[in-house]
This record gives sequence, C-alpha cells and structure tokens, in this order.
Amino acid sequence: MAQRPNGVYAVVWRAGSVPSDLAGALQRQEIAWEEAVGPFDALSRVLARRAASAQARVLLLVEPESLAGAPEVRGAIERFDPATVCWGYSTAQSPRLSPLAPVRSRAEPEVVVHGRTAGRPAPDLRLAGEGGTAGQGRDVSGQRDGREDGGEVPPRSLLTAEELSMLLADDRE
Repeated sequence: MAQRPNGVYAVVWRAGSVPSDLAGALQRQEIAWEEAVGPFDALSRVLARRAASAQARVLLLVEPESLAGAPEVRGAIERFDPATVCWGYSTAQSPRLSPLAPVRSRAEPEVVVHGRTAGRPAPDLRLAGEGGTAGQGRDVSGQRDGREDGGEVPPRSLLTAEELSMLLADDRE
C-alpha cells in the first residue's frame, strides 16, 4: 500500500486475518499498512520501510501472544531499527490497541574473573629496568638458584667490575 501524507507506515503481523475494526481504524487515520504473515516477513517488511525512509514505522502485532517468534523479532527491531515502535492488538483486552514494552534483545554478558587456582603458582614477573633477576630466586630453568630466602640478587653483584666499566666507557675514542 502506498504511503499516505501523514508519513506513518505500519506492518501488521497477524496469524489469522486482520480484524475489520483494526483495518478500519488504520484507514480512518490515513495510516498506510501492509500485512505480514510470519516473523521473517514482518522483520523484512519493517527493515525495507526503514531503507525506503518511511518517517514513522510501526510494527503492529495482532494477538502478540499467539505469534511464534514475536519476542525475537521485536528484539531484532529494537537492535537494528530502534525508531520503529511496536504495538499490540488483542481482542481480549481493553483497550485493544496498546504499546508493547521493550524486550531485552540480548542478555547482558556476565563478567567472570577467575582467581588463581590452588596448585598453580603465580608466574615470576618483573618490569624491565627494575632490580633483581628475571626469576627472582630461580634460574632460567625455573629451579631455585640456591638462595634460601628467594629474594632479589643485590644490584652490586649483578655486574662485575669489568662489565660495569665496559658499559660506562666512553666510546668516542
């Protein structure tokens, strides 16, 4: 159906037929609308209208509790076309036409932090430029270096006098 001057466009998703009083109300309000018969049909029609730049888009669910996949479609619309509003039409309630509450389309991810497990020691780490050896009490193979306290090697014993003089030597000669 062509878009009318008021700029509102509705996709009416129904399992059976569109109730005559609903169709009459849409026509009286000059709301352009088309029918959708399934979840994929409804979603694709709404997104196609978004691409066609319809000013105001409405997904109207006839008897929403009877439509298979309605929460998933509404969640997808909230995610991919948040400007589209969802309304429900139910013959069993008063008023028959009412806005539908937003659906949480995706569960918030749960943040899990695992602590150290027993029996698994923490790795020996140090920042570059800080004193001590890389293993802080362990040699390259991960074995203890013989110190009882497992502490750092004193900085004066890291370099021999010859190595220190080589590092401090003036290379301009």
